[in-house]
Amino acid sequence: MHPHEIHEQVEQALRKQQKGIGLTTAVVAVLLAIATMLANNANTRKIVIETETADWWAYSHSNDTNSRIYMANERLAQVQGQDRAAQEFHKLYEEQKKDSEDAKLTAQGLEKASVVQSRKALYNEIAALFLQVSIVLCSVALLTDLMLFWRLSFISTLTGVALIVSALMV
Repeated sequence: MHPHEIHEQVEQALRKQQKGIGLTTAVVAVLLAIATMLANNANTRKIVIETETADWWAYSHSNDTNSRIYMANERLAQVQGQDRAAQEFHKLYEEQKKDSEDAKLTAQGLEKASVVQSRKALYNEIAALFLQVSIVLCSVALLTDLMLFWRLSFISTLTGVALIVSALMV
């Protein structure tokens, strides 16, 4: 075999390696885009849920205040001997108290949903970090022609994919 033929074979092998590394980089970039999109989506949902939570807490406090007003009115009606009015105020007090408790339960449920969205966002953000590291490793492999960096990128990529899947399962 002539030195010229050996040189051509080495160049072909390097081109094949570079194509593989380039393809890996492209696939990882798509996974990175997915992880980023999922993290942003989870963060947006968290903000919406937290806004709803604040609304429900405000509604609960409003109903609680109303119930206290109706209780005070009931006592005033009793003192004045207006039993029928006292009964009406008591009925309104009970309704407002129940609505307040229901709103508290809804707000607490939304707080739990917010925690879940935070966890999803965190998993996807960490996945994005691992995928970014994979792209850097692929770039280093292209620059140095050392396949070790390319192989290491697979570990980082698999970790990122595992975190994306974990976020989807939360």
